Amino acid sequence: MRHALKTNYGIIDSRSQKEIIEHRREKREQLIKQVRDQVHKKVEQAKALV
Repeated sequence: MRHALKTNYGIIDSRSQKEIIEHRREKREQLIKQVRDQVHKKVEQAKALV
C-alpha cells in the first residue's frame, strides 16, 4: 500500500509523477478490459437467444 495524503489540494503522493501516470494507465486498461468482457457476454447472450 502506497502512502497518499488526501488534502484540499487533491492527493499529495509519495510516488513520482511517472509512477502515478503508469498507475492511471493500468487502471484505465483494467476498466476497458472489464467493459469489453461485459459487452462480449451480452453479445454471447444475444446470440444464445436467437
